[in-house]
Amino acid sequence: PALDAPAWDALRSQWQQARRKLIVAGMLPADPALHRSLRTLQADPSVALFADITANLWPDVAPLVHADVALGTQVGATLDRLGPDLVVYLGGQVTSKYLKQLLRKQPPQALWRVQPEGPAPDPYQATTTT
Repeated sequence: PALDAPAWDALRSQWQQARRKLIVAGMLPADPALHRSLRTLQADPSVALFADITANLWPDVAPLVHADVALGTQVGATLDRLGPDLVVYLGGQVTSKYLKQLLRKQPPQALWRVQPEGPAPDPYQATTTT
């Protein structure tokens, strides 16, 4: 379903106000149009991309293949700096235990679940918009 103009405006405002944005990609089929869009978003220094190994984004879109090494740190100050303000989650399941722990300990102000249809699972227990 398409979003109406006020809904787009609200999302745009949240996006622009967020200082630290995290795009989380779960299991996805290869999609060149999505790859182009994600590469464009990554040009913004406020955007980080966490792609599960099953997201079909490596190496073209998501060159960081060992994000769990950073997310697995036990240093509280580092984890505080890694916590995003806004998470955009697309695709299927993500296998990262450390990402799940981070987002449960430090829920973002907004977590958008992007999917074409059907009920939206909430593995991070923080979804604000679907």
